[in-house]
Amino acid sequence: MQEHGLVIFHIPGIPDFITNTWVVMAIILFVAYKLSQNLDLFPKNKFLLAIESLYKFFKDLLNQTLGKEKAKKFLPYFFALFIFILCMNLWGLIPGAVQPTSNINTTLALAILSFILYHASGIKFQGIINYIKHFLSGPKWLIPLMLPVEIISHFARIISLSFRLFGNMFGDEMIVLILFTIFPLVLPLLGMLIVFGNSFLQAFIFVMLSIIYVALAVHHHHEEKEKEKEKENVPDIDLA
Repeated sequence: MQEHGLVIFHIPGIPDFITNTWVVMAIILFVAYKLSQNLDLFPKNKFLLAIESLYKFFKDLLNQTLGKEKAKKFLPYFFALFIFILCMNLWGLIPGAVQPTSNINTTLALAILSFILYHASGIKFQGIINYIKHFLSGPKWLIPLMLPVEIISHFARIISLSFRLFGNMFGDEMIVLILFTIFPLVLPLLGMLIVFGNSFLQAFIFVMLSIIYVALAVHHHHEEKEKEKEKENVPDIDLA
């Protein structure tokens, strides 16, 4: 199905956003392979230096959010997710290319992936029983009311993540198309600069929210244990 008037990557019978996603993935893998062939302790390649600086930024971010031990496990995934979303966002700047993240199916798939990740992480680090317990926290008489609210709030995160990314990137694409139609020379360049900046911002927001959800899932039980220890260590004060 051809979704746009002029599409440079189109396979009959396959939606254009899927075809373009495959192309983006192939380019990322190719660039990663080429960069891996020229690794050095002190790289001179400016592009590689930029990638390493970005990697260090996410490493420090995850260390602060999840702790060093857990950060090691999640860093490759979240860094790769950021690069993937960023490249899909920027792909729309190429004339004739279809921006995958301006299609709700792409962003919904990414949101479901984050949803599965943080629940699986919570179960892995806490155990399934302890993880389920945090859905049942609070007074017992409120559990029948709060349990559906907790479940709905977690599924709402899928909608929030997917529609935020989709809405922003689709909106940016429409702005550039409208500006190009009305003012075909100067203003479209301004619109493309906005898309360029927003591509980085939206990729970071999506990944940052996913990191926060994982942090909440893996730290919840640990924080409860710390509170219990603090209560046990509080000395009894005799006021008599």
